[in-house]
Amino acid sequence: MKKKAKEKFDIYAEITGKIIEALDRDIVPWHRPWMGGDCIPRSLATGRPYGGVNTIMLALAGYSSPYWATFKAIKALGGNVVQGETSSMAVFFKWLNVEDVDPVTGVKEKKKIPLLRGFRVFNLEQAENIPADKLPGDAFPVIESVDWNPVKKAEELLTEAVEADRIPPVQHDGGGRAFYRPSSDSVHLPARDRFDTAGGYYGVTFHELGHATGHSSRLNRGLDTKPTGFGSKSYSREELVAELTAAFLCGETGLDSSESLDNSASYIDGWRSKLSKDKKLIVTAAAQAQKASNWIKGTHFSQTSK
Repeated sequence: MKKKAKEKFDIYAEITGKIIEALDRDIVPWHRPWMGGDCIPRSLATGRPYGGVNTIMLALAGYSSPYWATFKAIKALGGNVVQGETSSMAVFFKWLNVEDVDPVTGVKEKKKIPLLRGFRVFNLEQAENIPADKLPGDAFPVIESVDWNPVKKAEELLTEAVEADRIPPVQHDGGGRAFYRPSSDSVHLPARDRFDTAGGYYGVTFHELGHATGHSSRLNRGLDTKPTGFGSKSYSREELVAELTAAFLCGETGLDSSESLDNSASYIDGWRSKLSKDKKLIVTAAAQAQKASNWIKGTHFSQTSK
């Protein structure tokens, strides 16, 4: 009897499946799980934040500590994983050197292609016996509520980014609309007093500034040079990039971006449908959103670290 071939593991499908599972529970995973305080998931070994889709995947696990580590790293600190706990998956891109043949000229060309690889990590809450002096001071942060007053950390980020000419200044002349206009490279928002909460205001602001990073003078996603129509695949991807950018930046500044989110059934159904049709959408959009949020912050770091 012929042995059945082992089914190949598809990381993109695994990630998309978990995102769709969350949408099935009426949870929009790129907004709600990790907000409040500086709770962006980060490596316990290095202290560096995880980037891209890892921010969503690890936050979706629902732990209050932002720190994650491999089994080996936890053991190296003198601790152990609590019996019965299961790991979560994080990913990184490994660049492969390949040789490609041009089908027209027959000339061999060397190039690099990204290969998505996964590894397993545990949240700090899943570990025990790690000596206190080996834990960061914010290992188990206390999440505080935010009143709707200008938020210092968010305002400092916006001011510094404008002064460094990384983003256009926000204009509060949008009436009842919030939008980015590629032709004039300008961001337009309603007046501040039309927003009920800080999370709502900064979430919308970061969303529109996420679009602004796609201008040809910045990360060049073709917003001003190759405009696409409403409802197209490119349009949907750009909207997801802007949403994720806002979520990442709200997480960095201690805000809850879910307050600015349309949490209706039609919204959730729409993203569920798009992600079901394109299993790479969430990964590629998250990578672009990480670049966008890094651009606005003026920082750069690799997608992930163990």
